[in-house]
Amino acid sequence: MDFGRFYSIFSVFKREALHYQPYGSLPEQSTVHAIAFSPDGTRMAVANDKEIVIWRLSDMKPVEGCDPKSPTRCMVWLDNDHLLSGTGDGNLLCITKQTSPRPRLTVTQFAGHQHPISSIDVDRLSPRCATTAGEEVGIWSHSNGCTDWLCDFYLPEPPKFAHNQDVPVKALSAKWAQWQDNLLVSYENHGVVLWNTRNSQTIRSIERNGAYISLAPPTSSAEQLVAMSTSSLGVDVYDIGSGRACGTLLVQTQIQGAIEESSPISFAHDGLAVLGGGYDGDLHLWDVDTRSVVQVLRHDGPVTALSTFYRYHGDIFYTATATEGQNNKSTVRFWKTVDIGVCLRAIR
Repeated sequence: MDFGRFYSIFSVFKREALHYQPYGSLPEQSTVHAIAFSPDGTRMAVANDKEIVIWRLSDMKPVEGCDPKSPTRCMVWLDNDHLLSGTGDGNLLCITKQTSPRPRLTVTQFAGHQHPISSIDVDRLSPRCATTAGEEVGIWSHSNGCTDWLCDFYLPEPPKFAHNQDVPVKALSAKWAQWQDNLLVSYENHGVVLWNTRNSQTIRSIERNGAYISLAPPTSSAEQLVAMSTSSLGVDVYDIGSGRACGTLLVQTQIQGAIEESSPISFAHDGLAVLGGGYDGDLHLWDVDTRSVVQVLRHDGPVTALSTFYRYHGDIFYTATATEGQNNKSTVRFWKTVDIGVCLRAIR
């Protein structure tokens, strides 16, 4: 893919367009593990150690909540009325919005893993989701109006080589790729593997251990970018269609004795930018084309959760972040772009 050709029109305006400002913050709460915007961009789900609360973005007010009984580690919206979450005791929860006889959330629990679920992602091409928990990668399907889930099978262990054949397998995160049946899984010690879930065969591997991953929207039938957060130094970008390395996005200030620990990461702005590198509290927004830092979102503690939202119609861009503070308390901030509509309409 020609990066310059694909992004050149947008990049002229990007430095003015991609500017976030804090819009509001939620009351301090127990440790937040996951944040997720609803598909229509009107609500935000926040999961802490005790509960899941749905917040209305127009006035930053809570509208529904529930107690999942076990801390939620990850979340994804299936649609505007159904939220999937993975818990610390290895269960998958389907949280459904009910309107009768009164507005409330109902929780249905499904057993699937013996270890905490570290990530969950929904296949938008079929009624499936994927979960990672310990050494397991589970593939789930649903029926009965999205509320009945079954773990159909687990993927086999990833390919092993001389340097890691005796190292325990631990799956960190999984994302469905644009091609039907293909799932990208990152492992703590066994790289990043693209699987064909139809036959449980590997398609390719990338030797990047301990990465948290984010996939950009596809640009063609054969190419899709993946961003990998592998340390506090920055983010690696690959084309998973070919396995080709596309470059590294470096943090603005290198920290002495940088921590080799991954932090939350997300493509933003329909794949034109990447947000990540917030372990030290500085969340970087990179231009994927120029690999330069466009903006740094400053926080007063490590960023533990991150979610982004983009809607083409109306040029709406949101970001939500959670930071860990003292006494295991978290602060959730909601960010919005400034004057982005004028800039984007000028170039379309």
